[in-house]
Amino acid sequence: MTILFIVIMFGLYGIFHSILASREVKTAIRERLGERVYYGFYRAFFNIMALITLLPIFWIMAENPGGTVYALDESWSPVIRAMEWIGRIGVVISILQIDALRFIGLRQMIAYFRGTELPLPDEGLATGGLYRVVRHPLYLFSLFIVWSSLSMNEATFALNMGITLYFLIGSIYEEKRMVQGHGQPYVDYQAQVPWMIPMLRTGNKR
Repeated sequence: MTILFIVIMFGLYGIFHSILASREVKTAIRERLGERVYYGFYRAFFNIMALITLLPIFWIMAENPGGTVYALDESWSPVIRAMEWIGRIGVVISILQIDALRFIGLRQMIAYFRGTELPLPDEGLATGGLYRVVRHPLYLFSLFIVWSSLSMNEATFALNMGITLYFLIGSIYEEKRMVQGHGQPYVDYQAQVPWMIPMLRTGNKR
């Protein structure tokens, strides 16, 4: 029951953030607040809301952890710790290979207060480094961290399942936006670089 409830809660979380990320909602907010305010603050607002709306889920998990789903022997500890550190390092490198300040929305806020041009110029398509290995390294290495545990209770297992589905489904919508934004260069990138599993290509092949 705990697993089902947390999965439903995380599903609602994903729907809420999909609505916030939708073109219709963005357009409505931009028209109401004005172009400059929207481009200066919306990204940061979205990230803050993502964190705040996770809090009820964490509270429910603390109150209802549920039983143990699995518990690995201590002999697995080196493997799990290696998996965790690979994930951490991969996440950091993935963020550093894009504009990290832009990713969290801080660069847009700085531009707003400085009075510089908004929206910011296109960031460009990241295809080097880890982005040459898979198209979504940030998701991949985040999943390494999420699942690097010797034992897991029902609440944590359900949350991790929700996060995994959120990344998988989110990557599909993200790729649609990337094709719309970058056009043929991204289609070519899809054909050359695997989706999220190294050496497993799922994009359009040529």
